Amino acid sequence: MGAKHKIPVETGRYYRRYWLELYDGGSDQWLYVCRDGRFEEGKGFTFFFIDITDMPAACGRDATYRWCASVDVVELLNASQSTIQSAMRSCGYEHKLHMMMESDRLALAEMLWQHGAKAPAWSDEGGKITFDDYGNVKEFYNENCPEFRRLRKEAVEFCEETLFDESNRNDFLMNRIVNKLGQSAREYANGTDGLWDSLRKIKEMGDEANPDQKLMLKIYANAETTLGAGPIPDDLRNTQQKGND
Repeated sequence: MGAKHKIPVETGRYYRRYWLELYDGGSDQWLYVCRDGRFEEGKGFTFFFIDITDMPAACGRDATYRWCASVDVVELLNASQSTIQSAMRSCGYEHKLHMMMESDRLALAEMLWQHGAKAPAWSDEGGKITFDDYGNVKEFYNENCPEFRRLRKEAVEFCEETLFDESNRNDFLMNRIVNKLGQSAREYANGTDGLWDSLRKIKEMGDEANPDQKLMLKIYANAETTLGAGPIPDDLRNTQQKGND
């Protein structure tokens, strides 16, 4: 974890219209965060991240636009212990976390975000780019670029209109389907545990599952392990294989 967590967040306000800058573009990425309210009001456990990436810096001449912006939600109270532990290990964090401390809640939220244990809520891109004969971008842009500012503004407005209200947020995260497994944004955020739960639901659906879901279930059922999620649980792998015998 970097020095950014030395920010005195205990007395700072970064909720609703106040956003805290975690990454300032030094690595061609800007990351802003706010939470759902004051901890003393029973909130402060849900975090909203706005990520803006310089795409030519990230993928060179393969980039087709200048900026990619996204909004993700991290809900500490919905993250399983195994997901939390996996996120802390992947970020090399070995210290004990105290959830009564705002700085530790923020640190955990960022680790979950980095680990991919986040609910994808919104994304957009923009900004034209041109390359010279050597693959270098001809234009120099930073956060003062009009397209950057437009994307950041729209991301903030999306959070204000859709995510800040708890009831709206719950409906949105439970109904937004984000992949061919049919996972909701909230299910996706629970990492490996959410993956296995989704595959079990597909198996229970039987013939009611759509072709994409059946294909994904078959792929996992015929594998022994995955690159990032570990071994396939026996109730998914062995049962499905027997059904194919």
